[in-house]
Amino acid sequence: MLLPALCLLIPVVGWMVTVGWALKVTRNVIDGVESPPEHRLWHDILRGFFAFLISFVYSLPVTLITSIGAGLTAGKCSITTWLCGVTASSLVCSG
Repeated sequence: MLLPALCLLIPVVGWMVTVGWALKVTRNVIDGVESPPEHRLWHDILRGFFAFLISFVYSLPVTLITSIGAGLTAGKCSITTWLCGVTASSLVCSG
């Protein structure tokens, strides 16, 4: 269980490994398995990446509405406003 925690020290990949492993732990709890799952690096990275991708897609409608509202309030809707909104909402929704 120490390895997923140590992986958090790696900027992006560590987050994906830890989330992927945490999803396996959650699945074990749902299935009633008492022991922690094995730590398989590439499997956990892929699972964490797909979790990020799903949360990113789910955050897009809220991001679009928020950035359009911010653009209307500021009098302009720039690509920078939209990208900042996409980045912020994907980080909030995935964590």
